[in-house]
Amino acid sequence: MTTKIHKIILSLVMLYTIFIEIKAFDLTIRSIGINIFTYYTEISNLITLISAVVALVYIILKFKSSELEFPKWLSSLRFLSATMLLLTMLITIFVLVPYSPHLKDSLLFSGYGLYHHTIAPILTIVSYILLEPHSNKKKIMFLPLIATLIYGVTMIILNILGKVSGPYFFLKVHNQAVSTTVIWCISLLLLVLAFAGLIYFVAFVFDFLKRKLTKN
Repeated sequence: MTTKIHKIILSLVMLYTIFIEIKAFDLTIRSIGINIFTYYTEISNLITLISAVVALVYIILKFKSSELEFPKWLSSLRFLSATMLLLTMLITIFVLVPYSPHLKDSLLFSGYGLYHHTIAPILTIVSYILLEPHSNKKKIMFLPLIATLIYGVTMIILNILGKVSGPYFFLKVHNQAVSTTVIWCISLLLLVLAFAGLIYFVAFVFDFLKRKLTKN
């Protein structure tokens, strides 16, 4: 695949990502209002939207260049987006759906749930691993951990102060033991770090195989 074709394909992926994110945010804001940004899902999808817009603009501006490269900060932002969306998707499938099985269709297969919990995560993860330039800095694996920690601490404080309820059941500190909240937080932080390591490793292996095939 030539560089120009690669750039065209990636541009189309970014364009579609922008389209579904805007459509999903429109549905979400109509349904929930501005409080959507208390949700980890919405924050991760907002990062995805912003990074896709910036990536598309960058590809267009650098379209005539011989290589497909992103600045390190943009690659890191796309990595953050992919990791946070993977956590969002898997927590929805394995925690939220079992907790509220009657919401399965709305969480995964219809409305904004279809875009934010299913299509956007799959599209972003596949795009990052197979189509986008990667940062080889191992420290980027800690970006999703830091972002998730900041979110968790912020929401727990807001829950303690009574400014917010949840929005996830495991953040409702007044409805459960302190130990339950601590266990959930530690588990989710370990998960997001593991997912970051997984995406980093798979992307690293893909880059290695691509270089090997190119040399041959």
